[in-house]
Amino acid sequence: MPRPEKTTYLKVRNGNYSVFLDVPKALRPAIGVARLTKSLRTIDRNTAERRKAPLLTQWFERLDRARLELDPTADAATRA
Repeated sequence: MPRPEKTTYLKVRNGNYSVFLDVPKALRPAIGVARLTKSLRTIDRNTAERRKAPLLTQWFERLDRARLELDPTADAATRA
C-alpha cells in the first residue's frame, strides 16, 4: 500500500520538508502572519515527523498566549 502523500502540518518545499500551521483569522493581527512556516532541513519524512513536534508545541502555545491577550478572561485550555 502506498504511503499517503500528505502528512499533517508537513509540506515538501524545494526538496526539503517544512512544517506549517495556519493561524486563525481572529489571531492574525496579534501573530502578524496568516501562516507559520519553518524548514525542517531534511528530505527524510521520518526525521521531519520528529522535528515538527517541538515547533508545533511552541506555535500552539503562541496561539494560546495571543488568545489570552485578546480575551484575558478566557481559559486557554477550553478555547483551543
